[in-house]
Amino acid sequence: MGYLKTYRGRAGGLTLGKPAKEIGAGEVVLALEPMGLVDCIPPRKGGCNIAGVCQLQGLLHRASGAFLAELETMTIADLVANKSELKARLGF
Repeated sequence: MGYLKTYRGRAGGLTLGKPAKEIGAGEVVLALEPMGLVDCIPPRKGGCNIAGVCQLQGLLHRASGAFLAELETMTIADLVANKSELKARLGF
């Protein structure tokens, strides 16, 4: 995925693998979180007994698409733009 770089040794740690402004929030969520809200999203092998007549599958598919589209309006840089406020709240 390339989101993080790791460094070994005494001064080791983690850094972002590319600039935060180039990493979409939706991209990260999609890569790290399973998006199946119910067993048929994404479709399973063997299918569903009510496929073709179920109204829920289409609704949830559109809702998850809208959710990811909204996340894609933000980057990791956007999410931490208020860094000093976040640090104060977290006690850093």
